Amino acid sequence: MNNVQRTDVVNFIIKDLLFGQLDLGESGFKMDELDETTLLTEPPLSLDSVDTLELVVGVERQFVLPSQELAPEALRETCTSIGTLADFVERQASRKAS
Repeated sequence: MNNVQRTDVVNFIIKDLLFGQLDLGESGFKMDELDETTLLTEPPLSLDSVDTLELVVGVERQFVLPSQELAPEALRETCTSIGTLADFVERQASRKAS
């Protein structure tokens, strides 16, 4: 994955994006409650499309990935869970490395 570890991606999504940028702590969530299986667009988080787009843009910037114009369905699939967003980063990083 181009010298990026999956745990680094997951930790970045949780710590920097969900708790730093989207400030989930204000909603009563705790970092240790979230992992790769945590759903993003359904309960418990129920993020809207603007929030999920911010997540995608955030990982693209952090991991220097090419910007994607994701259709609404692709955005929902990419951001189903923290793990699917990490999968997206892995796919894009491997394409970039090729």
